[in-house]
Parts: sequence; C-alpha cells; structure tokens
Amino acid sequence: TVHDPSTNSQFKYIDVSNWLGWTIRVINNSNQQIVMTLFGNFEENTINSQSFATTLTIAANSVGIISYHASRDPWTPFIYASVQASATPTSGQISADMILFDKQR
Repeated sequence: TVHDPSTNSQFKYIDVSNWLGWTIRVINNSNQQIVMTLFGNFEENTINSQSFATTLTIAANSVGIISYHASRDPWTPFIYASVQASATPTSGQISADMILFDKQR
C-alpha cells in the first residue's frame, strides 16, 4: 500500500506480472473532473517508478476506461494509479475496477 501525503489517500500496487494486458474502469461520481495517471515499476515501491505516457481524463459524474497490452504498450510487473482532481471535490466518490487478461504461460 502506498500513502500519498498530498491527498491523504492510500492505494495499492497491483501485481500484473502474470498478465500481458489489463483494462481499468474508473467511475468518477465526484463533482469535479479528474485525471488518472498510471505508474509502473519493476519493484513493489515508488522508487524509480515511471509514469506511462497515457493519462485518462474523466469528467465529473462520468466513467473512463483505459486498456494496456504488452504487445503495444510499456509493461512492468507492478502498477499503481494516481488521481488528481481539477479542484477539490465537495461531493461524491471515485472508484475503479480492473480486469486482467491474456495470462502469460
């Protein structure tokens, strides 16, 4: 689990080492636009982690989906997401689901 002191939020690293692809759905039920950035690392920590070039902007009260696959995108065995709001939300919540696919053999 990683703690972000700027937002006082916690999030988990996701071990995707056995998978070549994943899709993330972000549900933004807040009253502000958010931007999700994915980070990857070869270790389960933030030291030397790198952001993937793609970000996902999700309008207030909307849903966003982003997919990655090792055949066309950068791949690391551990990923985590960072979410920033355009302004501090005064209502609502943000949640996410992840589907892993194309298991390595």
